Amino acid sequence: LEEAQPDVWWNDVTVTLKGTFLCSRAVLPGMRTRGHGRIVNVSSYAATRPRPFATAYGCAKAGLLHLTESLAAELADLPPRSPQAMSRLTLQVAC
Repeated sequence: LEEAQPDVWWNDVTVTLKGTFLCSRAVLPGMRTRGHGRIVNVSSYAATRPRPFATAYGCAKAGLLHLTESLAAELADLPPRSPQAMSRLTLQVAC
């Protein structure tokens, strides 16, 4: 972190979070119209297990986990879904 270039650091975070946000936002209307669908976001153990020289990557993946969990909570009003295999590494948001 001490020697990281701020623009490069923030770009790593931005690409992961903004990309996921924009893609999810783009597909949600169709999922609501159909009454079902699935968004699969793939994170990494770096989200929960810090490692040296990977702060941007780890922060981005931790943010991705939180974004995914928050989206699942926002979609809780949709019809019941079939059981999903979920882990902290790969979270599936189904509606």
